[in-house]
Amino acid sequence: MHATGRPTEARQAWREALALYEELNAPQAPELRARLNPDQV
Repeated sequence: MHATGRPTEARQAWREALALYEELNAPQAPELRARLNPDQV
């Protein structure tokens, strides 16, 4: 979605994905969280 000029919707979709990754205890969750919040790492 970001490539289509809708960064807000893209970020929301990634946040929803992160919530699922965390719920499943996926090992990729910390990396995704860091990508969504680069200034908080």
